[in-house]
Amino acid sequence: MNINGLEKLGLDKYFFKQISELDYDSENFSVARVISRNKNYYKVLTQENEYIAELTGKLLFSISQEDEFPVTGDWVIIQAFDNAGAFIHETLRRKTSLYRKVSGKKSSKQVIAANIDKAFIIHSLETQANINLIE
Repeated sequence: MNINGLEKLGLDKYFFKQISELDYDSENFSVARVISRNKNYYKVLTQENEYIAELTGKLLFSISQEDEFPVTGDWVIIQAFDNAGAFIHETLRRKTSLYRKVSGKKSSKQVIAANIDKAFIIHSLETQANINLIE
């Protein structure tokens, strides 16, 4: 699996350990970082290329909760099938996650981003601060 140079994207010892425990051959699979999600499609970035990826059927049907889907910042194992497309086979365990309460009356959480070191909350100074909005 090609992991050279991914330290620039945030790959560290925590993820290297997980990768070393996986059984994927290095010629056909790569480590990538999710940089955006659009419904069922993910934009992922490797050291060499950017791909539009989707989950394999096996991974899709093994997910039991919404917060188990890959989100921006997650590290995934992909298999590229052409210069722009790939399949996501596995998501590495998250180090950290940023989440919010799902809108409406449900009390579940929605993961916004994963594996981030710093987050900034910005609010306009033109209006009075709304703690509920910030929360």
